[in-house]
Amino acid sequence: MLGPQSGGGNLVEQPAFVAGPFKVKRQQVDRQVELGHRAGPATGGAQRLALNGARQPLGQVGAVGAQEQLLRPGNIGPAGKCLNPGNTPADRLDLRLEAQLNPVGADCLFEGAIAAVRNGRRNPPVRRPLAPEEVVTPQMHDAFYGQTVRRPRRASAPPRYGTVAFGRQTPMMTRVNAAGPSPVQPDRDLAAHRIGLVASTTEAALAAEKMLRRRYTWVDEDAAETLVALGGDGFMLQTLHAMLEDGDARPVFGMNRGTVGFLMNEWRLDRLAERIAAAKHIRVAPLAMEATTVRGDTWHHPAINEVSLLRETRQTAKIEISVNGRVVMPELVADGVLVATPAGSSAYNLSANGPILPLAAKMLALTPISPFRPRRWSGAILPDDVAVSLRVLEPEKRAVAAVADQFEVRDVVQVDVTLDRSRSLTLLFDPEHALDERIAMEQFAT
Repeated sequence: MLGPQSGGGNLVEQPAFVAGPFKVKRQQVDRQVELGHRAGPATGGAQRLALNGARQPLGQVGAVGAQEQLLRPGNIGPAGKCLNPGNTPADRLDLRLEAQLNPVGADCLFEGAIAAVRNGRRNPPVRRPLAPEEVVTPQMHDAFYGQTVRRPRRASAPPRYGTVAFGRQTPMMTRVNAAGPSPVQPDRDLAAHRIGLVASTTEAALAAEKMLRRRYTWVDEDAAETLVALGGDGFMLQTLHAMLEDGDARPVFGMNRGTVGFLMNEWRLDRLAERIAAAKHIRVAPLAMEATTVRGDTWHHPAINEVSLLRETRQTAKIEISVNGRVVMPELVADGVLVATPAGSSAYNLSANGPILPLAAKMLALTPISPFRPRRWSGAILPDDVAVSLRVLEPEKRAVAAVADQFEVRDVVQVDVTLDRSRSLTLLFDPEHALDERIAMEQFAT
């Protein structure tokens, strides 16, 4: 809707988007023009310019159509930003995108702006991408959205404002008028800082990735010195494990597009370069698992959260526990047992009633899973420089599997677990809600 104009009197309400022809009442327009002439050329001229802009084609070069009047100069737009006359068409589009914080909805709004109004059309138009140097002409606009018809003016009568008719319903967002690619703003040039982007395969993560790639410039993942990961905790662990396998650990700034997001930051589109520059660095060291199977095979795999032993059949597992070569529990009868790091102490370990370890604590949690004998043993807290050995008793009868985060080895007879400080990883978090604070606050969660 058009905002109030200076000059007093009644207001003319101009709908921004309508289906089919519409008409501005002449009495109201005459009253508006009359009040504008009484108030003087400055205020009356502003009113006429506003009404002229409302009926210009939205795709015409230099036009200020009804869509752009939703954010007039001086009005505060989304994310506290202000649309000024000096803004580029790309900046106006970014303000529109930021108004919709749901990346899935915003992406659908941008990529398929006319998809919601195609019902009932016999021949919906086909939208083609613009070339970098291509300009949207009035003829292209009319061919895509329908012609703009104006009533001819009478020579003897004062200028009147005619009827605007749209042949088709105008979509919520139109193509951007740009003669060529705009220069990249410094706060959006993440490629200059060697920052890359990776995303999960979920719908929410892929939609967020499209929005970020339109807004910022990135380097390829292989050439990046810092990564931005979009997804959930599972995708963050997958990204970190890929770095451990390649032997190329880099800082990772995660944004939650998953479910829990304990290892992720809050999803936000704007000010990403500032967030990464001010992020708190949290270093975590993974566990090293060495698992031996009944066939004599040996498997090595890191674990960022925990290494757990779980029974494979209906029968309970029987496990002997040793610390630094000394047997501390001859027989544990339970569903299993796990060794967790401080970073993983609030995950599976907490669900098994294990202790929460502060991130700065140089400790490991040894926690039984549904213990039967000894019935009252709740686990132990060990220094992180010890070696824990877990030997399966009766492995042929009571099969046990070993799991290092997301990697599973079946039919194991012995599992050795140590902390590998030589392969530490770096996670980046917003200072106001970093991982160490989250782990500490989990002790007070209800």
